[in-house]
Amino acid sequence: MQGTIERAWERLNVQDPEGAKAILRQALKKLPGYAPAHKLMGMIHSGHNEDILAYEALDRATHCDPTDAEGWFMLGNAAMILRRNEDGVRAYSQCIKLSPIATSAHDGRAKCLISLGRRDEAITTYESSVTITPLDENVWGRYSTALLVIGMVHESVAILRRGMDALAQRGGPGSSPLLIEQMCYAMNFLNDADPAEHKAAHVALGKIWSAKATRREPSFARTNADPERLIRVAFVSGDFCGHACAWFLEGPLAALHTISSDTRIQTYLYSTLDRDDEITERFKPLGVWRPCMHMEDDQLAHAFADDEIDVVIECAGWTEGSRLKALVPRVAPVQITYLGYPNTTGMPSIDARIVDWDTDPAGAEFACTERLIRLDRCFICFRPHDHSPDVGVTNAMRDASAPIVFASFNRATKLSDECVVMWSKVLHEVSAKRGLPDSRLLMKSAIVSDETRRDASARFKALGIDPSRIDIVPYTKDHVEHLAMYRDVDIALDTFPYHGTTTTCEAAWMGVPVITRAGSTHRSRVGVSILNTLGLPELVTNSDEGFVAAAVSLANDRSRLLALRTTLRERMRTSPLCDANAHATALVGAIRFAWRNWCSAKAASAHNDKAGA
Repeated sequence: MQGTIERAWERLNVQDPEGAKAILRQALKKLPGYAPAHKLMGMIHSGHNEDILAYEALDRATHCDPTDAEGWFMLGNAAMILRRNEDGVRAYSQCIKLSPIATSAHDGRAKCLISLGRRDEAITTYESSVTITPLDENVWGRYSTALLVIGMVHESVAILRRGMDALAQRGGPGSSPLLIEQMCYAMNFLNDADPAEHKAAHVALGKIWSAKATRREPSFARTNADPERLIRVAFVSGDFCGHACAWFLEGPLAALHTISSDTRIQTYLYSTLDRDDEITERFKPLGVWRPCMHMEDDQLAHAFADDEIDVVIECAGWTEGSRLKALVPRVAPVQITYLGYPNTTGMPSIDARIVDWDTDPAGAEFACTERLIRLDRCFICFRPHDHSPDVGVTNAMRDASAPIVFASFNRATKLSDECVVMWSKVLHEVSAKRGLPDSRLLMKSAIVSDETRRDASARFKALGIDPSRIDIVPYTKDHVEHLAMYRDVDIALDTFPYHGTTTTCEAAWMGVPVITRAGSTHRSRVGVSILNTLGLPELVTNSDEGFVAAAVSLANDRSRLLALRTTLRERMRTSPLCDANAHATALVGAIRFAWRNWCSAKAASAHNDKAGA
């Protein structure tokens, strides 16, 4: 039967998965208990997003050969994709039993446990993993990421420091670039992060990846330096799909595509997605489509060269799907970062960062390695959902005795201690103690369990807030259902220091005003830009006390709330925040500005070379 597996692989190697399946089915008719055939069948199904069929095939494989650790690991992966977390725990546990050093199985088991609300067991699993392989930065990285996702930011950073210390003992400082990268990302959520230290971490990361680069940097000597010619611009993103950033990419890209002949810009979309969805199909016609998820960095660099890309705009920074490392040495004359990351990249090959005057006022350069190109408008443009529900009217707007409902639908990672303190003060001021109905706070969580409720209750109870006033609900099944939840919300409370972006826009679109607390760096100024663009500067505050006062004032003015409820969507629809054509024009201006600078620098260099000769 071994020949069967080899023949199936031959079909897979020539991109014939159906032929491979046919060979395996024929073999299984003769020998139904042949585990390798079931396992390979499961792998093929999984590779084509046939998740239920993959799970069933791998389940059969492990029944046929319960001693195959890899089979159990693959079954665990299939279970996790289907959110069968109990089954995932069992499969990964069996893999670990057979192969204790299978650290990826430890990670999978812990993730399933977290999804089940069994956080303490997950931490124990991760501790076992780092004990087994203390010099594997991936193990430390997975541990830290899992804690970050569930809002344990300080604990996540502590794990990164432990990992870096362990690796430094072996290879010296800078021996763990993955952990430094994750530290740069995680520090965005810390309210006590020092901007100078944060920038230094990004700079260190940029130096590490620059030193590791093996490709020679192109000279671009033959690149036509005509500042007004047609230029090829590549947007690199993993968010050409049903992701939050898609709501800020689709409108401008569609507008760019429409006006491409006038702007002399040809758009390329380099997608780092591993799975397309229905939103992806809307992006594909908006430029020359280039799927690059499975390209190595050198392959991606060659793809840019083959397309003769003049300007690269990377849209991820140091978030998931990032291909920043492929951009050093540079792959295009001009390289820009935009949208997806609230901070500098630290990469010396990234020339500029597109922001605006509210997010990055004069002097913000101190925190960046890139040149800041500031738009004279909000740096983002929001595309509302096609099937958004009506805004509705809340109970508090109909009945003066009904409680005001505050809410935040931001992810748990953004709920800093300072943020919880501010919100608690708001709840304290809008309460029966002040002769008012006790206000409530509604929050969403990817994981709702006894543990998450207990932790949230403890944070607010320690600040004098009755936990019964806090409602934690799970994520919804679809986006329309998510938006409909705003119909029960009177006022949204922004997070600090890492502001919401999509959540702020969605709240406003659903007629819900958002109170924000401005900080000194980009991550804590996005809300400022959005609210100023909507003509609501009174909802922007500059201190904790100001945040509380603004929230209380609005909560006590129900006629103002009703007025906002009935006008905010139209105000937003007609504002620059939803004007994709104007935003595309502004982006073109920023891109052309950066391109002209490069052309000028090239011309000056050529002149100096000629003069020197």
